[in-house]
Amino acid sequence: MMKHKISIWVIGLAFLLGSCGDHNNFLKGYMNQVSYNPNDTAQLFFNVKKQNENEPLVLLDVKGRKIKSFATKATPSKSNKNRVWMNSPKYKNVFELSLADLQSGIYYFDRSSPFIVKPHKKSESKVLIVYPSNTVNAYNRYGGRSAYTDKKADALTFQRPMGFDKYSLPFLRWMADQDFKVDYICDRDMDNFNLNKYKVIIISGHSEYWTRKARRNFDSYINQGGHGVILSGNTMWYQVRYEKDKMIVYKDYEKDAFAPDSLKTISWGEKRLNYPIEESIGLSFSYGGYGLKKDKGWNGYYIVNDSPLFKHTRIKVGDTLSVPTAEYDGANLSFLEGVPRIINQRFMKSSLLGYDRAKGKANYGVFGVFKKNDSSGIIINVGSTNWCSDGFKGRDSEKIKKLTYNFIHYLLNDIPVFTD
Repeated sequence: MMKHKISIWVIGLAFLLGSCGDHNNFLKGYMNQVSYNPNDTAQLFFNVKKQNENEPLVLLDVKGRKIKSFATKATPSKSNKNRVWMNSPKYKNVFELSLADLQSGIYYFDRSSPFIVKPHKKSESKVLIVYPSNTVNAYNRYGGRSAYTDKKADALTFQRPMGFDKYSLPFLRWMADQDFKVDYICDRDMDNFNLNKYKVIIISGHSEYWTRKARRNFDSYINQGGHGVILSGNTMWYQVRYEKDKMIVYKDYEKDAFAPDSLKTISWGEKRLNYPIEESIGLSFSYGGYGLKKDKGWNGYYIVNDSPLFKHTRIKVGDTLSVPTAEYDGANLSFLEGVPRIINQRFMKSSLLGYDRAKGKANYGVFGVFKKNDSSGIIINVGSTNWCSDGFKGRDSEKIKKLTYNFIHYLLNDIPVFTD
């Protein structure tokens, strides 16, 4: 009798699942854009193993929570094979989604690329998070090439399957549960987005690839009194530009032959671009280096300053804040009787909170606070690619989460962050 009941239950469950479509039928998907205005209609391009009249599509938020479910007709199709990294796989199945009911945030369809819904016009948020979509695209090998493969791509389309920025995701999921009102944009939006309504802009994860217009927009925002929280390392290392759905990233001055010198897709650290990274954010990878390679450091930040930002964090001078870091941004440090301080003539005020030895002759990863002049905003820069990932999951994760909360809270409420 018991076996009979179980059999009926299994058959019934199979029927219910079958009526919703085969969950394993969906192969890959991507969006026609990385970010959208709230009144846009987004398009999902996807492929399937076999024909299905009711292919299930599940829309999720950044934490993986189900927002909506849909069903649509889907047919297997051959994808484009011609330079997919540049021309897109061009999947034939298309699903259209109205975004009118979605708040600004990061979303994705199960097994498809994440996308951003930008702020509504009436948004009252004072915090803006910039998702590092350019870095994700640069490292994405879908189609056979990326900016890092042996045969490197010089142009990379955003219209292909790609995952989340692994360096940002733990922070983004944590941020979704905090009490701040937050809006979201992606890297490409930084070119023309009006930043001035926000009091705090957060650059998260591994924000390595910036256009000149994005940097100018960010600099203007800081110069006019806006605050920046840089939860990233190797930040602003390469210049890129856009052509339609593609990101251009030669990484070679000679190959990028048709661009003017100011727009060459080379490292911002090169003198010929005449735009030092530390001019924008206080730190640069030029002064930093690799944190996880053998050096004489502490595999985290040795704390040297009793900052107001450390309130309620249990962080004190002499501690080592554990942040195992792949790439550090750093600064020119001067040591007087063994005590380090930042030398940066572009900023009126700077405060070194912690530092770590990085791979290099005299290179240091730096965690600090900067202010250009009396009328500019404040920049808090953690200088670590792994702050939002390993930092949020490791030994000192609770301290780092509380500290990150303090960054935002203090700047939003004009609480002093310098000791003098």
